[in-house]
Amino acid sequence: MAYDIITVRTALTAAVENTQPSLGGLVSLFPVKDTVNSELVELDYKFSKARVAQFVNPEAEPDGTEKTGFQRNAFKLPTVQDLRSITGKDLKDVTFGRDPYSPESIREVLTSKITEEVQDLRGMVDNALGKMSIQVAFEGKLTVIGKGVNYELDFGRPAELTVDVGAGDPNQYWDNAGANIEGQFLAAMKLLGKYGRTADICVGPINAMQYLINNDGVKEKLDNRRYTLGNIAIQSLLATQGVVYFGEYLGVTLIGYDGVYQDASGNFQNAVPVDQVIFAATNNGNLIQYGESAAFLGDLIAANGVAAARDANNFLTAVYPAPNFKDIKVFGAQCLAPMQADLGSIANFKVLP
Repeated sequence: MAYDIITVRTALTAAVENTQPSLGGLVSLFPVKDTVNSELVELDYKFSKARVAQFVNPEAEPDGTEKTGFQRNAFKLPTVQDLRSITGKDLKDVTFGRDPYSPESIREVLTSKITEEVQDLRGMVDNALGKMSIQVAFEGKLTVIGKGVNYELDFGRPAELTVDVGAGDPNQYWDNAGANIEGQFLAAMKLLGKYGRTADICVGPINAMQYLINNDGVKEKLDNRRYTLGNIAIQSLLATQGVVYFGEYLGVTLIGYDGVYQDASGNFQNAVPVDQVIFAATNNGNLIQYGESAAFLGDLIAANGVAAARDANNFLTAVYPAPNFKDIKVFGAQCLAPMQADLGSIANFKVLP
């Protein structure tokens, strides 16, 4: 009797990664990108009212009006960074998504590991930018607290653009069926209009937006058909994972967004306030400011076993051996901040108690 010799082989056929939605949803509210070779920057802010020239007799001398001036604010951009280690044991472990049965050299595995770590570091920086963008959009300021830093960037959003709808009458909060939400919408649009901006988007936590669309006064005027929008910024937001499109009301696109992130202690935190919404003009002058910190010599002293690179937005990556020569360190850092330069482009409304 003849037997066939069967060679048993195994192979990796698929590798699937599930990732929690990133926090990039509100980055689109900061459409201008600027890169400078400094961590110290200044913003000029000028607000001109719709002033009307006075009636004057041709022979009379006009009284004159105040000259429109500007305000200049100086800021120090924050820095976000992280550090990873690649050990010899890591190189012997199976790399995610790569066939463990195909022979590779240690150098090839190390290159793959370094690439993975750099991509992860970039993702963490992007999430940090998203988290910062949420705070600036909702509060008009950025709190910088971390290792060796504790300060605040207050962009000076006018106080009238922060509204508590239930301050005088708690029945006006959105969890009450009798709330005059249409009046609140019109008030928000008038506020932004005063600063020369048109509110075209409303973003808030999903539970608040559900109260909104279920309000009796809103239902009959709600247009929840999904169609192609001409506004690129809104399209960018709708393409973000984790957002819910609720439709349009009074020409304002309604977006539910529950951003969640993991803090340094490993706990999950809400990035979006649970009781507030923002009305925003996506056509604005807000910017993401990329800077450069003198603390990072990186590519300036690329020697002694250090390989460093800096991209067009000053994201710095450095790869170097640990002092024990048994580990490889992968460092990533960026000096940046979303900045509300266009102070009249966003209004914050507290809509739940």
